[in-house]
Amino acid sequence: MSRIIAAILALLLPASAQTRKPRRRPVVPVANAADKQDFEQTFEFVARQAGVSYLEKRDMPDPAALDVFIAALKEPDRKTAAERRDRFEAAVERAECVQRGRGAVAPEVYALMVSRVADELEIGAIVEERFAPTRQKYPLSQEDKALSRACQTEARDEVKDRRAAYRRCLGRRRALQAYLDASVTAGEGMSPIADEKCSAFAAQARLGRSLLPADISAALSAKLAQTRRQLMGEPSALGDADAVAASPDARPPQARLNIYPRPESHGEIPTETAKLGEGLQIADPPLEKINLESGAHLARLIKNREIGFTGYCYAHVKAALQSVGIVDKKSIADAGAARHAKLFAGFVDKNPSLLKRKLRRVKDPSWPLPIGTIVVWDVGVCGYSARSGHIEIITRIKPPQACSDGCGPFQVSCLAWLSDDQQRAAAEKPAAQRAAAETRVAYEASKTRSRLAALKRGEKALAAVDRRLQPRVAAYVIER
Repeated sequence: MSRIIAAILALLLPASAQTRKPRRRPVVPVANAADKQDFEQTFEFVARQAGVSYLEKRDMPDPAALDVFIAALKEPDRKTAAERRDRFEAAVERAECVQRGRGAVAPEVYALMVSRVADELEIGAIVEERFAPTRQKYPLSQEDKALSRACQTEARDEVKDRRAAYRRCLGRRRALQAYLDASVTAGEGMSPIADEKCSAFAAQARLGRSLLPADISAALSAKLAQTRRQLMGEPSALGDADAVAASPDARPPQARLNIYPRPESHGEIPTETAKLGEGLQIADPPLEKINLESGAHLARLIKNREIGFTGYCYAHVKAALQSVGIVDKKSIADAGAARHAKLFAGFVDKNPSLLKRKLRRVKDPSWPLPIGTIVVWDVGVCGYSARSGHIEIITRIKPPQACSDGCGPFQVSCLAWLSDDQQRAAAEKPAAQRAAAETRVAYEASKTRSRLAALKRGEKALAAVDRRLQPRVAAYVIER
């Protein structure tokens, strides 16, 4: 019976239905996901570098670093990326206006300028990274605790996005702390500048201040009053819009760090006339020395090969370095760095000639580090192996991530704590030296058992301080 029904259905169906091929959906080509990832993470690095430079009063990085990554994108991603770059360029220009100093701008207006740049560069996210939990609970300083509590209290009054309000508070307060002081607002011997963009920025801030109530913030008013009393007395009678351009104590325009040289058509300052802004520092290593493209390639390679943490971090990092042509297997094996991650730093420092492409050690590494940076943690540091240490490669900036055999959050707050602890140890060493010397003199005078024990305790304490002064983390970038 079933055969009869099937035959009838076959006769009833049109021939076209029997021979029709299945329809296929056309695929629209999109941008390479790896290219987008490279742009996103390089953008985050340069943006974070700009935020740190703003807080620490360094030269701002040049957004031209992003151009080579934008060029690799396809539409519409290229247009979107170019618009982000332009907005970032404008924020960097406003940051440079703030870095030139308050001049004769009213303190209340200058504070708004400082706060706006802090919001645009997301300074709050940079500050908050120091508060993130780590494998070992490193204590915050009293200043950081007070800042966090104050912003938590302020954010509780927000109805909607309290976390965003908390970050804005962190960024604004830390930026105001950095710029409302004598080192920035009372410069001497600085050339006057005429900058229309800075004048327009000051005019916008003055207009914004006029729309706010006089008692907008009791804390800010107290800070401004204190600044006024300590530094410059009553505000100048000059108009705020003209103050940045006409002030004799304004900073001259500084040259940015050119990671990639710009085309001449952009109208940049010629190389021979570009100088570092007065009072600003240069990041180490200079960004123009870093090969960001090779770093992005190395990061992508190690990320694609991760299999989860197995205890063989160094083997995976070595394989990635060999794949991108930084070092060959025989050289790194002959250098005696085949087992423990902690030995890689010694290998690079003592055998630079073995490297096919030079790696440059970052002096006093701090976050953010470029994508592709090789980070070596000493034994027992930040909860890593007490026998081998740990080695990893930075693969993301936001959120911070590093990979070796596995991938995990990069310990930003631990890195900051190590840097701070080294400074604390330097301050503690003179007292430890005096104490050790006194116990030795006492023991030489009377060699009793109790004084010998005191001598050993003093020498042990001094040795502990000396160990804290030694670098416990090393970072290497690929040089251009």
